[in-house]
Amino acid sequence: MNLIIKQIHVKNKDQINLIFRALSLALLEIREEAYSIKNPKIYKLSDLIHNLPGAIQQEIKKESPDFGSVLDTFEKRAEGAKMLFWLDNLKNQTNSLEEE
Repeated sequence: MNLIIKQIHVKNKDQINLIFRALSLALLEIREEAYSIKNPKIYKLSDLIHNLPGAIQQEIKKESPDFGSVLDTFEKRAEGAKMLFWLDNLKNQTNSLEEE
């Protein structure tokens, strides 16, 4: 499935910035809590994804956003965190949803 987004209209940039910031900070808090209760799975997962909102936010500011580069960086981080199995599972689930 190809999705083409030509323009994203945001009436209030402060609102979208708040959303991205809330996501990033919430994920950091989840990571901190997972560390304090010694839950390695949640720690690794939140550590892996907490940078995604900021990366997406930076990409959509560009004239020609390239989410492939965001995904490439994400995949490298997943590999380094030994979380490629999680990302592969997510891709399989996403592909299954698109086929329906």
